[in-house]
Amino acid sequence: MARRLVSSVVIFGVVLSSILVAILPSSQVLAQFEALRWTPIRTPSDEDFFVVTPSEVSALVLGSENVWYAADIPNLKLYRTVDGGRTWDDEIEDALLDATPTPTLPVWDLAVAPDDPDFIVAVTDGRQEVYVSQDGGDTWEALPSPSTASEWVPGHVIADVAVSPLYGDNEQRDVAVGIRLPNGAADGDVIVIQLDTLIGSWRGQGLDADVSRVAFSPNYDDDETIIALVSDTTGTYLATGYRVIASNTTLWEVTDPYFIEISHMSTGALSPGGPAYLLGSGGSS
Repeated sequence: MARRLVSSVVIFGVVLSSILVAILPSSQVLAQFEALRWTPIRTPSDEDFFVVTPSEVSALVLGSENVWYAADIPNLKLYRTVDGGRTWDDEIEDALLDATPTPTLPVWDLAVAPDDPDFIVAVTDGRQEVYVSQDGGDTWEALPSPSTASEWVPGHVIADVAVSPLYGDNEQRDVAVGIRLPNGAADGDVIVIQLDTLIGSWRGQGLDADVSRVAFSPNYDDDETIIALVSDTTGTYLATGYRVIASNTTLWEVTDPYFIEISHMSTGALSPGGPAYLLGSGGSS
């Protein structure tokens, strides 16, 4: 069911209170909010505007100018829009729950392929499992559990997830997750699974650090580059890696300027175990 959602929090576009909605073309949103024009609306109304309450946008990813996905962690909801946020539906959530095995909501994090708005990945089951859809969320498939990777230890959670563009003659893609221990111990990694006609297995990439963010280069087919935001007992760093596709491994640059210090424990900057340390884009520990 397509629905226009309005909330008393900032939700799906820009919303202020339960009566104001920013009516903004998607192209302007993607052009860094060039202008905002506010229009009062009635909720509910004959135009099918209504308030979803309670609601909270915990993760929002854009597959294209028109196709967006959003997860609401506290209220266990998942939404999709195909018209740039003008209308939203929650049928994608029912489709996810039809997957085998049935995932446990909420969806903690989302990632969408940069070259295909219909290729969407969701992190579920308390940040332990990963599901993938190749048709915009109409059907879902469980990937092998990341806990099958040898680098995974009890207590690990998925802090972030990323999807590569298609690459190679076989037009395959990689899915990467950054894993970490919520207690702040510097024990994590980036683990990657390769997807083509067959689904491979998760393999660690040898970082041996707390990983909070991971991303593939938009030119991955040419440069095979991956980056990660990592922390250890000395500080927080941006690491650049070059993928060895044939073996599903990564060669990390750990010398200046490729391993860039972002913060240092001795400066009083936030440590990996700090109370506000972000777990990817969907929560905090």
